[in-house]
Amino acid sequence: MRLLIVFLLLFKVGDNSRLINGKGFSGYIFNKDHFILMSIEDEKGRYTPSDDDIYLVESIIKKSIEKANVNLLNQGGDCPIIHKRLKKYTRQYFGFENTKGEKIIYVNFVWKGKDERLNKDIVIVKDGCSYYWSIKVNISQAVLYDLQINGRA
Repeated sequence: MRLLIVFLLLFKVGDNSRLINGKGFSGYIFNKDHFILMSIEDEKGRYTPSDDDIYLVESIIKKSIEKANVNLLNQGGDCPIIHKRLKKYTRQYFGFENTKGEKIIYVNFVWKGKDERLNKDIVIVKDGCSYYWSIKVNISQAVLYDLQINGRA
């Protein structure tokens, strides 16, 4: 019986995300049932983003990230300027809905080749500068907010 439970848990973990590839980006969309230790302000619940949601997210990021990144926090020198190197990151997408009914996508960015667990669970790294960063995208309002760039070690 224990073996069956372990097998079912492992099977469920593998079923929590799916790969999406687009022009200049790739990442994993996590379903609404995947546990994530975070929330958004005025959260109503989670939802599983569609491919169209992700294409919209990427369009908003491409259009607005340079302006949101004006301070270049923890970037430069040995650390990439994020808006100049967007294609070098693999993404993780987590969907939320707020109490106004707006769709919010939390996007976690990990420099390609830095972590092999991207399809299993959210990658959380301390430090690492701009090789690791995240942002929230309100796709209902087409705005970026809460840009978080890892610190330098």
